[in-house]
Order: sequence, then C-alpha cells, then structure tokens
Amino acid sequence: MGGHDVNRRETLTACVAVATTLTGCISTESTGETVTNRGSGTTEGTEPTGETAEATDWPAAFGTAGNTCFSTDSGPTDGTVKWTFSREELQPRAPCMADGTVYAVSTVGEPGSEQMRVFALDVATGDLRWEQTVYDYGPLGRWSSAPTVADGIVYVVTDDSYLDGTGLVALDTADGEILWNLSGAAGAHYGGPVALDGRIHTITEPSDGESALRAFEPDGSLAWENPLAEQALSAYGIAGGANSLAVTDVTGVYGLDMATGETRWEIPSDDFENRIQLPPVVAGNTVFVATGATSMTRERTELDSTYRLYGLDIANGSQRWQTSMSNGDEPAAPAGPLAVADDAVFVVQAPISDGSHELVAYERASGTVRSRQALSFVPNLTSPTFAGGEVYVPAEFGIVTEDGTLAESLELSAAQQTNWGLPVFDGQAAVVTREGITLLQ
Repeated sequence: MGGHDVNRRETLTACVAVATTLTGCISTESTGETVTNRGSGTTEGTEPTGETAEATDWPAAFGTAGNTCFSTDSGPTDGTVKWTFSREELQPRAPCMADGTVYAVSTVGEPGSEQMRVFALDVATGDLRWEQTVYDYGPLGRWSSAPTVADGIVYVVTDDSYLDGTGLVALDTADGEILWNLSGAAGAHYGGPVALDGRIHTITEPSDGESALRAFEPDGSLAWENPLAEQALSAYGIAGGANSLAVTDVTGVYGLDMATGETRWEIPSDDFENRIQLPPVVAGNTVFVATGATSMTRERTELDSTYRLYGLDIANGSQRWQTSMSNGDEPAAPAGPLAVADDAVFVVQAPISDGSHELVAYERASGTVRSRQALSFVPNLTSPTFAGGEVYVPAEFGIVTEDGTLAESLELSAAQQTNWGLPVFDGQAAVVTREGITLLQ
C-alpha cells in the first residue's frame, strides 16, 4: 500500500525494548546518598500524579504533558512482533499513539535531499493511513522532535534552528492535511511541543523576533509569549500540570502560569552545582529536575562532579528535597530523562568506575533511594518508562529482565529509540528498529 512494506513476524531480529519488573524496585537500602528536605509550606500528599497516559494512548514523546513516562496500562509481555512498517531510507524518530493511530516523524531520502515526513499507521495492522511532507531539508538535514497529538491535531516541531523554515506544523489527524504552520526556527528541546488546556506550547524563534516560549490556540493564533531570559533559549524541555508549566533551560529552571504565560518563579543556573541538560517532569504539584553533565553528552561522568535530583514545589519553586546521585562514593550521572510514578522516581544512572548502568528508584515524596538494579546492554543514552507496574528500559540487544541480564537475543536500534519515552499502550509497545517502526506485544 502506497509503496510501504508492512512486515509481520513471529520473532524480532531488529529491535526490542527492555523490561525490568517493579518487583526489583521495592526494597529499601541504606546508601551514602545525601538527601536534603526543606519545608515549602505545602505538601506533596499521596494523590496520584494526574499525569498518566490514557489506558490506550501515548500521545506525546514522554507519554504525558508532564513528561512522566507513566501509564496505568500494561506493556508487552513476550516481545512478539505484531507488525513492522518499513520503507527504504526511512529514519524515524520515536513514535506516539492516539485514538488507534501510531504517528511518527521521519526523514526520507538520500543525504542532501532529505524530506521530513509525518506517517500515520493503523495500530491494529500497521497499514499506512496517510503520510505528509512537512519540510524539504535540502543539504542541511536535521532531526525533528517527536510528534504530539491533541484534539484531532498532530503537532510537529521541525528542528531547523539553522534554517529559515517552518518552526511548528499542525496537521489534521484524519488525513494529514496541513492546517497551519509557523515560520521561524524552533528551540531544540527534548520531547516536542506540550499540549495542555486546548493549547500547544513550544519554543520558537521567528526570523523577525526573539526566542520565547509561546502558547498557540488550535487555529495557530498566538495566546501568549514569554522570552524567559535575555539570551536565546535552548530549552531542554517543557512540562505541564497543576495549571503551571515548567521549563529547563541553559539559563535555569522556570515556572509559569499556564493561562497567562507569566513567570511565577525562576531558579538561575548558577544556583545549581552542575548543568541542567534534561527535560523537567511535572507530577502532582512537584517539578522533578536532574542536573549534571549527563551521559547524553559524555560517555563517563566526572570524578569531581556532583549530580543531583531535585523535587521542587510547582507553585513557587521552593525545594522539597534534593539527593545526590551516586553509587557509593562515586558520582553517577543520569543517562536520560526520568520516569515518575505515583510513589517513585526512576532514573537510569551511569557510575564513573566502569561506564556501567543501573536503574535507581527514589521515593517520590522524599528523594531517598528505594532500590537499585544493575543493567546490562544499556547504551549511554536511555530513558525508563513505567507502565502497568513494570519499568521498561531500552537496551542494545534485547530485553533486560528484573535481574538485569539479557533474557532474549533480540537486536535493538538503540540510537534512535532511547532518548524518548517508550510508547506503551494496551499491552503493546511501539519502537524504532533498524527496519522501521515495530509494534511489540
């Protein structure tokens, strides 16, 4: 159909996600981590996050507007391939899923003449519903962000910071028709645009204006804008919840009123011991932020560095708690974005000694270490996903079981999958493979 190839196989030889069950994350241990708690005038409470993906949807890069990588639905059980969508020269980003359709952004074509396209696939069969070209790269092809789906619209940011082209594109989910687009480069933040309260939020930098966080109505009209800082923004992420937005940027961490865009609070980058290079997570009334020169940019952490995980009050930015990320006396940097469940924060960490990785669970309310699990075959850049009581972590060659070892010889295209949440829904997972886009069950 349409020249594409949908492959169905009993076993997977091109990719897999990774599952580490929660049973390995419920014991509490005594560690050398330093945990600091500070009163904020409000309490986190025991309420659920309110930022979970719907039971059969994963409509954004990290599953939710809060970037929680958290779903109440179950994930795949044995890694059986339901279908694979492939096409020559297809280079997809991590997909998302909403209302029975898997959406993915990909470059197509030979170097120097790539096109950026959005693909819509039937989740039941892998059949192509539609595809739409949203940008002709020419000789300077660049990756795009992951798509975001809300209220019948697919939003895509073209990461064309060095090109005078489209910054934000809105497409009809029914047929891929381009509803509107905004000219101007988009900020290169992780995860893509954030949809909340009927608006879409992203960093844009028009050729005739300054870079700013901007909120747009579904028709593309501007609702509000906030430049946040005097210098150009290079936001690492945007997250929303509790009538607020949180932004992590090279200049610091910001909290904004979602309705007006007004800055409620800000924490300058100088107030942190190390750089912020990850998107924030908003769950309940807390913003979770990890600092450090992560293994997204360096293979090993630095001996004299301090890497910390913070819980901040979303209302005023005050610190609820902080904890150092380490393995005994050795610092350990986060290997990628966080996952936040009702009672725990999950981080894949990379200790300095041998470049190994471990999955660490922190108490959501206090930041104390709940458990840690060694992981095998995990690349330098990886992010956990929590779904149906299990933690899924992409690995290089297959499924990692709860004891941290390789369970099944199934290859993974880690470089294209691991910096995003793993889309989990209805007992399935959509992953990027060397062959294209694969649905596991």
